Amino acid sequence: MKKCIYCLQLKKDSEFTIPEHALNQSFGKFKNNLTSYDVCHECNSYFGKNLDNVLARDSVFGFERFMKGIKKANEYKHLGRKSKNVYKADIGILKDLKSYPVIENGEIRLMIDSNQVSLKNFETGEFDLFLLDDLPKKELLNNCYRDKDNHISLVYQFKDGEVNRILKNKNYMVDASKITKTFEDGKVEISREQDVILSRALSKIIFTIFSLKVGLEISLCEDFNKIREFIRYGRNEKEMMNCFEVYKNSKKYNDNNQINGHIVTLKNDNGIWIGEVSFFADFTFTIPLGVDHVNIGESHYLLYDLDILELRTPHKPTSNTPIT
Repeated sequence: MKKCIYCLQLKKDSEFTIPEHALNQSFGKFKNNLTSYDVCHECNSYFGKNLDNVLARDSVFGFERFMKGIKKANEYKHLGRKSKNVYKADIGILKDLKSYPVIENGEIRLMIDSNQVSLKNFETGEFDLFLLDDLPKKELLNNCYRDKDNHISLVYQFKDGEVNRILKNKNYMVDASKITKTFEDGKVEISREQDVILSRALSKIIFTIFSLKVGLEISLCEDFNKIREFIRYGRNEKEMMNCFEVYKNSKKYNDNNQINGHIVTLKNDNGIWIGEVSFFADFTFTIPLGVDHVNIGESHYLLYDLDILELRTPHKPTSNTPIT
């Protein structure tokens, strides 16, 4: 019999035969990847369906797996309107238009969401975004949206004729040919609010590694019940979310080479265990785990190196810059 590090239930050994990968293999299959057999089947299954799936399929760094070549484009599955990721161009005529990823010729492209239209503001030179239903009729437009010849410039995406029909109902004369835009000529901004599910998924990575590093005797202590209940059941949500911090990385460690990988850090900060996780060495997410009553004091720094697909333990990187 043994106790699960998350639900704390005492179960038969046969309930602990499926390995819990500290870092989900969807972010790379690394040599020496840490696996835990201290997570019961029930918790393992719950995490896979409710936390790991969101982290891989509906997070900024989940999408970045395809940009970095960890996953092939034809493996990409978008969650559609259920997705909480926001994709926007940051320059040009497509600026601020929300989009969604599609696969074209084996590559991922970001396509304009058909529920929006951009109108060129000839006074500012920028394009202003309108939801399709909120777009005013042509004759009600301000003069700033008309050029000297009384023409109007629109950016939009047809979808089964729906956009064309709505525009015609609002007295806009449009070309009947389909218009498809991609963001090949501009940068794309991908963002997502740091919600509870994503925070729990990141915390699980940290706590699983913490348990492997410090051992069951410590990780099963009640000092860590808040973080484990937050991960497993979503409890203590307000308190834990207030503790979450996000930092922009320096992307360097002591040999001054740029990091290409994922980083997990465990450190003792004035008697409090702090865990940090970073994907693609871009942003670091930090969460307190609990009090170090036994004064272990030892820190751990792990680098999942994407260049060699191996888990390494180099020296700790230089300090990070907090996001304001």
